[in-house]
Amino acid sequence: MIANVLGWTGRKTLRFFAHVSNLGYLCWDILYWILVGPFKGRPLRWTNIIREMDDLGARSFPLIGVMSVSLGAVIVVLIGPQFRTFGIPEYVPELVTVFLVRELSPLLTGIVLAGWVGSLVTARLGTMVTDEEV
Repeated sequence: MIANVLGWTGRKTLRFFAHVSNLGYLCWDILYWILVGPFKGRPLRWTNIIREMDDLGARSFPLIGVMSVSLGAVIVVLIGPQFRTFGIPEYVPELVTVFLVRELSPLLTGIVLAGWVGSLVTARLGTMVTDEEV
């Protein structure tokens, strides 16, 4: 029993340090290519960076807006009649605002953006494999 507990603890500890080590290597590579790469003939491609930021960030605002508006409408339709039966329909907008802004919108925005960005990057990598660029 003690051997099982110690083995489990050791495995978890080794996995944790391997994960931290991988993150360290990633940070090292990022810093290397940002700071040293331009002096070795590998400059940053600012036009590509700006285009990716636009595609992955700014172009996702309409999707997030449509999701938030439709989610707010559904919440109003579901909660409005319930509040009307209790005689407090004036609290529906406040409840929807608090519920969306504090609780649901950050969660759903993260989920939708992960799907949006993941599918966009996957499609680009698939195109690069098809065109034999990778």
